[in-house]
Amino acid sequence: MRGAIRTTLAVLLGSAAFAICGCGPQFGALLYYMTPEQKNKADFKLAPGRLAILIDDPYGSLPRSDLRVQLYNTLVRELEANKIPAAVVPLSDMAKVEQNTRDFDSMSIRAVGEQVRADQVLHILIISFTTGVDASHGVYSGSARAVVKICTTERKPAVRVWPAGGDGFVVEVKQPREQIDEWGNKQAADAYADSITERLGKRIAMLFYEHSAEAEEDLTAGRGEKPKS
Repeated sequence: MRGAIRTTLAVLLGSAAFAICGCGPQFGALLYYMTPEQKNKADFKLAPGRLAILIDDPYGSLPRSDLRVQLYNTLVRELEANKIPAAVVPLSDMAKVEQNTRDFDSMSIRAVGEQVRADQVLHILIISFTTGVDASHGVYSGSARAVVKICTTERKPAVRVWPAGGDGFVVEVKQPREQIDEWGNKQAADAYADSITERLGKRIAMLFYEHSAEAEEDLTAGRGEKPKS
């Protein structure tokens, strides 16, 4: 009985394919939607517990200081939306430590996390952030690059949890090229920088949950993101 059902189904699918095979693009579109979406697995799974997000910009790459807040907010939103079990330390707690610690810049990642009673620290080191070499002329072609790692706050010689080697996991995103007629438009420049920051936050969050391979490629290759169905 099951064999008969499989045979009938195969005939129906074959007939459908034959009926539209001469339609070219339509058949290609059908195959696209029938093909299962490719998924990329999480590079690292965050454990339950308090997670501090520490964003460092040692080279002054970010054009505005509030972009650090935006990056933090994007990360929290994406992690929560994808049901990551970690409880993120409020940004206000991180800000208090930074403001009240005279030698904050020389503190270790582990020590900062310990100050806010975190179990682990998601450390993000901004390497570069640009809106493009011709941004002053209204032609934006931006990108951002960061190094990411997870550290424990346990007091032990090796605090790095992930990745095992190197300086960290390098994340890079590109923003689709845009052009405006008015040169030096600050509002347009700010909006474009906001978009780059948003993409960087989304890409970093993807490290910690299974996600669409196409969505990841869109962020890294500078393609416009497709709306979620």
